[in-house]
Amino acid sequence: MRGEIAAIIKEMIDGDATVRYTPIHTKQI
Repeated sequence: MRGEIAAIIKEMIDGDATVRYTPIHTKQI
C-alpha cells in the first residue's frame, strides 16, 4: 500500500503523473 503511494508521489515529483493522478494539477500547469 505504502509502496504504491510512494511510487505515485515519485511520479508526481517527476511531473508526469501529476496529470494522470490529479486532474487539479492539469489546470494549474
